[in-house]
Amino acid sequence: MHRGDRRRFDALASETGFAGRVNLYRTFKRKTGVSPTDWDAYKSPLTDNIAIDC
Repeated sequence: MHRGDRRRFDALASETGFAGRVNLYRTFKRKTGVSPTDWDAYKSPLTDNIAIDC
């Protein structure tokens, strides 16, 4: 994970109520089956609007 990705995940975690990047990352992977980094690399336009219930 690059430094810019860390900042992006830190900001996203803060905005969505997670205690930190690690908690967001773990929850995302548990709900989707892939890491946020892999999701970002392989997502298609069809997956851009998928909501993840936490």
